[in-house]
Amino acid sequence: EYTESKQKCEELTEELKILLLPRDPNDDRNVIIEIRGGAGGDEAALFAANLFRMYSMLLLGCLITAIAFNLFFLQYDIVCFGVSGISIVFNKFGINPLLFIIVANVLLLIIAYFFLGVDNVKNQIIGALIYPVFIDLTEGLVDIVKFDGLEMVVIAVIGGILAGIGAGLIYKSGFSTGGTDVMGHLICKYSKTSMGNAMMFVNFGIIILGKSVFSWENMMYSLVVAYLMAIATDKILLG
Repeated sequence: EYTESKQKCEELTEELKILLLPRDPNDDRNVIIEIRGGAGGDEAALFAANLFRMYSMLLLGCLITAIAFNLFFLQYDIVCFGVSGISIVFNKFGINPLLFIIVANVLLLIIAYFFLGVDNVKNQIIGALIYPVFIDLTEGLVDIVKFDGLEMVVIAVIGGILAGIGAGLIYKSGFSTGGTDVMGHLICKYSKTSMGNAMMFVNFGIIILGKSVFSWENMMYSLVVAYLMAIATDKILLG
């Protein structure tokens, strides 16, 4: 008991010292942290370089995926990748795709918190916030970029490859866009399959859902997209 009490006394003493410190009026304010490479050559700059590369890949991946969604999937009713694909289905019932994506992401992030842990949720929150922003920003491209006369199969192929590259960059950065990526991570965790294959399984289920609203032809294009996305994603991740 003496040893235990002594250890507890030391812990309480340290806590008391912290509590006795005068409170700074700036404690609750936001801060801006500048990260730069220090003296000492390349090794001293590795942390800053890795951080820059990580967020650059995340932003580029979200941008590419958002462009693919708006230009190739939403306007041509090709149900694809995750919550974005489900939003295309509900868009036919007058539900705004962007609003649906945001709400669904919040619900799935709660699931991720309980089954994948806090660290996984932290990595998904950033992507879940950035991706809808890029969807909103690239929405106007539909009025600028036209694919009149282009075969639907070509649209599906280009869209699938672009979306796969975007998803691969996001995953490689260590982040995620939330949504049904949560389901992909769960499949990876419990079945030991690759992320590309896991997302192909998830997307296949969403494509089946899309068949309840769209034609068989649209479903076939969606399958092409899901297959090409899986290949492109694994190519980016695995090389």
